[in-house]
Amino acid sequence: MKHSTSIVATLIAGSMLMGTIGQASAMVVSGPHPLESGSSISRLVDGVGHYRLQVDSPTRLSVQSEIWNPAGAHHAKLRGVLRDGQNNIVVESRSHDGRFNIDQSLQPGHYTLEVHGSQAGRVDSSSRYYLRTNME
Repeated sequence: MKHSTSIVATLIAGSMLMGTIGQASAMVVSGPHPLESGSSISRLVDGVGHYRLQVDSPTRLSVQSEIWNPAGAHHAKLRGVLRDGQNNIVVESRSHDGRFNIDQSLQPGHYTLEVHGSQAGRVDSSSRYYLRTNME
């Protein structure tokens, strides 16, 4: 009996990790990931993603988010918040059609981009986003 109980517990834990039974958390926090020029890898929409950026000389930062869902239409919203090294908000970009754009001149320093994602009232674990970043 003890052996079968541990097998069932292992199966349930594995199912939860694979996402087949419920969700482990309503808010997932990830990162910090490096923010680099080009396209980022895709990440799940739900929760907050953190991206770090070190600026060594005056720079113009442009970040555009894109949402996609391999299962079809999406109902996700993204919001971007750029913070400086003292955790002050430098710029905040509200969602436009579920996406955000940031275009900001930056002075040297450490910055963190927070990407806040929500499913707009729907539970859909397949919606993903990626960032297109340009630094000049």
